Amino acid sequence: MILKNNIKKDSEHHPFHLVTVSPWPLFSSIFAFQFLIGFVSYLNNYISYLSFFLYFFFISLIAAIWFNNIVWEATLCGYHTKKVQKGLKLGMVLFIASEIMLFFFFFLSIFPLFSSTFNLNWLYLTTNRYWYNFIYTFTIIKYNYFIIIWS
Repeated sequence: MILKNNIKKDSEHHPFHLVTVSPWPLFSSIFAFQFLIGFVSYLNNYISYLSFFLYFFFISLIAAIWFNNIVWEATLCGYHTKKVQKGLKLGMVLFIASEIMLFFFFFLSIFPLFSSTFNLNWLYLTTNRYWYNFIYTFTIIKYNYFIIIWS
């Protein structure tokens, strides 16, 4: 674990968690790239499946160590104050709300394209089957922008 300067100075008393320097984002991005290259190489029969699963094992190992550091910072070090916990909970709620809106509008725009019996003409502003895809995409972008600005 790389944790430096854990002692707070007098000028650093605030309710927010300033993250220390961590090597795990760099390692995870390197192994994610290796995993992608290994997956493409496996699909083209350049390497065996064992090296492909080795990259997957390393990504899982890095994720476990990284999550262990997060739990360690939150519980033992006490970096997650009430204000930080409230912000994490609000961020998760807003993320789930944006995903619900995304899938609702995605499936609402896809179902009529594949089914002639699925009739939602009362919901659409136009009879053009492809124009409402634009309307729903615009609505998704607008609501996600609102959620990002609100958070």
